[in-house]
Amino acid sequence: MKKFNLICRRTVILAAVLLAAGCASGQAEPNRTPVGIPAEGREPAEALAGRYMTAVGEALRTGKFETWRAAAPASGADQVTEEKFDRLREELATRFGTLEKIAFMGELNQNVIHSYLWKLSFVKTPDPGKGEPVHRDLIYQIQVGWLDGRPDIVGWGFRFF
Repeated sequence: MKKFNLICRRTVILAAVLLAAGCASGQAEPNRTPVGIPAEGREPAEALAGRYMTAVGEALRTGKFETWRAAAPASGADQVTEEKFDRLREELATRFGTLEKIAFMGELNQNVIHSYLWKLSFVKTPDPGKGEPVHRDLIYQIQVGWLDGRPDIVGWGFRFF
């Protein structure tokens, strides 16, 4: 029971840090309202989400904030500073270890917004002789809407269940 309580506390602390870091969730500008993605826009929307997730993964692996910044949606680029990014990356490394792989999980069609889900798999290797590596997964969601005749990222972040 003590171990369960410790895990719960650590999860709450991580959630608070991620939310405070500003990387846990982002949103598009409030005055822009997305409309449903037309059939011909589904492929470009998925490609946009894929490019952004590639940049997120690369930035988390290398620690290069500019990699994330270059791919960030214009409406949310100012929400995450280099300091917040570094704090998020440090917290992920401390709690979960090294980002091992990213796998596309699927799409949720929510009529106007399409959510693309990725599983980020981490491995934390203990000190020699102190146990086995611990594998943990997180879900990262990218929400894409159709704005001004093209797909645009309208929300993103880690999701906790």
